[in-house]
Amino acid sequence: MLRSLEEFTDSNELSAYIRVILVESGLTQSLKQDDPELYTFFRALFQRHPDAERKRVAQIADIRICRFPKARRDLPLAAADHQIWIVFEDGTSDTISWLSCSRQEKTSQEICLTRSMRVAIEPQIREFRNASQQICVTCGSRDPLSVDHINHFVGLKLDFLGSTMLRRPTTFGKAAYGGECFHPDDAIFEKAWQDYHRANAKLQILCIPCNEARPPYSMSSPLTS
Repeated sequence: MLRSLEEFTDSNELSAYIRVILVESGLTQSLKQDDPELYTFFRALFQRHPDAERKRVAQIADIRICRFPKARRDLPLAAADHQIWIVFEDGTSDTISWLSCSRQEKTSQEICLTRSMRVAIEPQIREFRNASQQICVTCGSRDPLSVDHINHFVGLKLDFLGSTMLRRPTTFGKAAYGGECFHPDDAIFEKAWQDYHRANAKLQILCIPCNEARPPYSMSSPLTS
């Protein structure tokens, strides 16, 4: 039986554990089908990605574990020779770094708040994606795509927190497959944030490279405030 992520208090210990898992599990085109328990483990791990929204980790439908293109074929596969792809419900896919997810140290209250705010608006993100043409508005690419905040998520979060008189949540629940979400006790705060986001967020469809090429959030920029 696999260990739970909550058992690990040290990122190095978790990374070492994942290396062993990768070597022992081997390659697969459908982890969900071949090893449902390991699929659940990795799906929970990927919710911890530092850029979870862009990576669309809440929308994972399957996981592929492939040989890294530059891995030598005359030697047994090491952990670093495995390339992980997350597959989404719409059939698109993207690579993800398990190391970036495992290196996360003890989660701060601010990070938990940010993650919970992202989880709260995920239905709006899915709604926009499903109603949009599946093509990057910048370059016309069709794969892989993501929903991007034209007025950055960080700016919307800060504006909302600066304008609301509601008490900030300080404790959080666990969302499906890991990560944080708001407690039912904070339903009023969650609903206020969802309403604010729906009224103020400006969204667009971008491919991953165009999304990554965007300038970072800046408080001095009217576009990103």
